[in-house]
Amino acid sequence: MNVHSIENCRKVSPRTASQNQEIQAVSRAKIVESALTLFAQHGYESTTIKQIAEHAGISQGLMYHYFVGKEDLLRMVFRRCVEPLRQMMEALDETPAPQQKLEWLIRQVFEIAKNDQTAARLFYALRSQMAFLNILRGETLELVNALRDIFEDCFRGLGREQPAVEAALLYALLEGMLRHYLLEPEWFPLDAAVERVIALFCARESVK
Repeated sequence: MNVHSIENCRKVSPRTASQNQEIQAVSRAKIVESALTLFAQHGYESTTIKQIAEHAGISQGLMYHYFVGKEDLLRMVFRRCVEPLRQMMEALDETPAPQQKLEWLIRQVFEIAKNDQTAARLFYALRSQMAFLNILRGETLELVNALRDIFEDCFRGLGREQPAVEAALLYALLEGMLRHYLLEPEWFPLDAAVERVIALFCARESVK
């Protein structure tokens, strides 16, 4: 070994634990994004681990270093899809008044869908697939019920006589609007529809 080789060896230092964790986090995120894209294009059942690995630019064997299998990956893709909704619900303390809170929620639901249409489409597409329901029914219901509970609390604060009914109606209406928008975003009059929903649901009523 010559002097230059010795000097090069001295310059090369092993990665730290934090650097390894950062690299692994980037790789996991890349795999999840690849799975999200392919699930949206081909469906969960028709997408293979091999396809996801190729899309992510890694070996199929390395995939199993990060995920136990396709079901494990599906859970991560689902959590990636709904993370903006979870963050939205966690930020509600900043808007304490029920009228402002409800209006903000309605706007945010559609902003989230507009900003990441691929994830939003996948979320609704997966919910119609039996494999998804078998694996993630519990997590899905938990998220849906949490959002409905927030709506109900807002309607209660607005003095509505049947806050649970109002919450169920609003949730169903928003979900229907989202599905139509995601199917035909160029056609659906989203901004006008959102303003109409706010006008219908966010007015304060006196408690009787």
